[in-house]
Amino acid sequence: MTELSQGDDVLQQFSYRKLIIPILFGFLVIGFFIFKDFDAEKLRSINWNLTSAFWLTMAAVAIVIRHIFLMMRLRYLSDRELNWYQSFQLISLWEFSSCVTPSSVGGTAVSLYFLTKEGISVGRTTTIILITVFLDGLYFTLLILVVWLILGSSFLSGGWSYIFLVGFLFNVIAFVVIAYGLFFSPSSIQWLIRKVFSLPYIRRWKSIGEKTAVDLLVASKELKNKSLGYWLGSFIGTAGAWTFRFLIVNFVILAVIYNSEQLLIFARSVALYLVMAVSPTPGSSGAAEGSFIWIYKNFAQEGIAPALALFWRIFTYYAFIPLGFIVLPQWIKRVYSKQNKQ
Repeated sequence: MTELSQGDDVLQQFSYRKLIIPILFGFLVIGFFIFKDFDAEKLRSINWNLTSAFWLTMAAVAIVIRHIFLMMRLRYLSDRELNWYQSFQLISLWEFSSCVTPSSVGGTAVSLYFLTKEGISVGRTTTIILITVFLDGLYFTLLILVVWLILGSSFLSGGWSYIFLVGFLFNVIAFVVIAYGLFFSPSSIQWLIRKVFSLPYIRRWKSIGEKTAVDLLVASKELKNKSLGYWLGSFIGTAGAWTFRFLIVNFVILAVIYNSEQLLIFARSVALYLVMAVSPTPGSSGAAEGSFIWIYKNFAQEGIAPALALFWRIFTYYAFIPLGFIVLPQWIKRVYSKQNKQ
């Protein structure tokens, strides 16, 4: 594994040293809030029973179902060129990579690397990545509009709502730009991207802008003959994956205390991920834990929100670290042995 990684810079991200910093940062934030607000008596007063075990089990099941939906989406986006086992490994490694890359940056380079190593052309890989971003943006935009229609602005309160609005605005802009470029006028978006990356303070990333502009044109040509099944299956995979990820918050809170405002809890989970989307830290470490406590402190007894944040991060973050270390050597062995046979 060491010899192989020397020739592939992307693999250098997946090291214990890279993971130590975000893990420690997350624990430090939780530790700070435990020291500041934690009430051991109230935690002991919680009736840990079969109902608690059931909801925590549901949180674990939600991770598995989410993984399956992501695998399904990847199979549709690759026109089923990737089988279920390949999809399982790739999704596991993408989740693993999100533990060491900032949410605001994402794992585009990592995704490109893994897909091309599976034998998918650069053009098709580019299409898969951009459509993934498009579908995520579409789902978030539609879901937030529906939630807003049902709940109004009541699901927003406090200073974090301003950060959410920034994340939502960023999501909508990215979604509209990619959608317009993919389906209407890729040449005009190419022009816009090049102009933006020619501005002062931004032109240092001009090469990235140029590549994005070219990728958009390639992806647009790839999508002209896609069937309804391609789009329907890909969107169902997207909606299912995100819905079950949001539901994990509901399950964790239900494990501790029943709350009748489950739709509001779900809606705030959507807001939580958009707050995390603007985090500059790897895996949103620190920002995720702090945002959870900040957003959900009114849905549980005072003093136990830090413990809930830890449970939530175990299911949505820490679980993927050992999974990644198990899957990565197997993926390297399979991919490189296949290349050596060619």
